[in-house]
Amino acid sequence: MPDEVERSAIGVDDGRPRVIDTLDNAYEFELAFSREPRSWADYCYGMAHLARARARVSLQDAGAFRASQTVEDAWKEWLRDTRHNAGWD
Repeated sequence: MPDEVERSAIGVDDGRPRVIDTLDNAYEFELAFSREPRSWADYCYGMAHLARARARVSLQDAGAFRASQTVEDAWKEWLRDTRHNAGWD
């Protein structure tokens, strides 16, 4: 598994690639799934799954965020982006 790969980070779209340390992610994968990735495809899918799961938890916590929002457009943009990241659109 390569130590670094360029890919866009979820929620960041300024046109610049982000370098992600896959060694850190491998430990995160192991912690979440109690095993090492079996292949590069397994690793990529597992990390995408973890990203979607984090986005889903964020959506579940949206009530508190919404209560503090006063700008309707900001809420709609956040909700659209987070639903997309969760794989719910």
